[in-house]
Amino acid sequence: MSDESSVVRPEVFDRFSGAHLAAAGFLARYSGRTREAYAADLRTYLTWCSVRSLDVFAASRPHIEIYVRWLEEDRHLTPATVARRLSTVIGFYRFMVIDGHLDKSPAEYVRRPRVSADSQALGLDRMQLGTLVAAARASGPTDGALITLLGLLGLRVSEACSVDIEDFGTQRGHRTVHIIGKGGKGITAKDAMQHVWGYTIINDVTARDWQSRHSQWLLGKSFDTFCPMGPWLVSADECDGSNTNVRCFVNGELRQNANTTDLIFNIPTLIETLSAGITLYPGDVIATGTPVGVGIGFKPPKYLQSGDVVRVEIDGIGHLENPVR
Repeated sequence: MSDESSVVRPEVFDRFSGAHLAAAGFLARYSGRTREAYAADLRTYLTWCSVRSLDVFAASRPHIEIYVRWLEEDRHLTPATVARRLSTVIGFYRFMVIDGHLDKSPAEYVRRPRVSADSQALGLDRMQLGTLVAAARASGPTDGALITLLGLLGLRVSEACSVDIEDFGTQRGHRTVHIIGKGGKGITAKDAMQHVWGYTIINDVTARDWQSRHSQWLLGKSFDTFCPMGPWLVSADECDGSNTNVRCFVNGELRQNANTTDLIFNIPTLIETLSAGITLYPGDVIATGTPVGVGIGFKPPKYLQSGDVVRVEIDGIGHLENPVR
């Protein structure tokens, strides 16, 4: 990455803005996970408006039609996901009318995506979900953790991580499923993003003294507690990993600040290159790199010391903070 990025994340939820008050009024009617889901959908729409300097109060039906087209053609979301997000926007404007912010909703006659009646998405009851979790745990710890997470979050397996339910039947009186993930080998850059479930944060810690002693970097990056990751997993339809801001702070001092558009090799290229010789499996994690500003690059170098606190932030995902011991 270069150090010339000046992109600033729009502060969509300005605490004193009319848009914030309207959003708060809409979300106040809901609670728990329903509220969280609506908040995420609404944040996407308000961010889209903010980036385009569009006042949500001045949006017209054509604006919202363009937003729907953006979800379909730029974000490549499924019709079901687009329909859900549009439904949130329609509800938001409906309540803006109820609350007296607008006289008429601009979303009233927006075209809704056609969701095929032959959708392969399946709803699982408690026993079916239990069978799925048991099968995933038997398959391995990664599959078990992923499916348990999906079950806890109430996500549709087929849409959340691009897996296909190949068979759903009965065996020895129990409901059984066979799941094939979106792994692969020889993946082209054109198809690469179809294999991306989502994004998280990695702090790629390096012991420079050990790294300099060896021609390979593996040992210097592989000590216990190195490479902390998380704490969130954000699905690809919620975060545009190809255009988001990355920052790193050490004891509150901003050390790194760039945008993923500055990547020397973009995400599709990384996937194409790695899968040319390595079979990728669901759950595999690819670290994409780090912006300019690492400690060794300063004169004199600013190496981490015991007691330091490192905080990594990525817009759309959150932050990862770790102490140095």
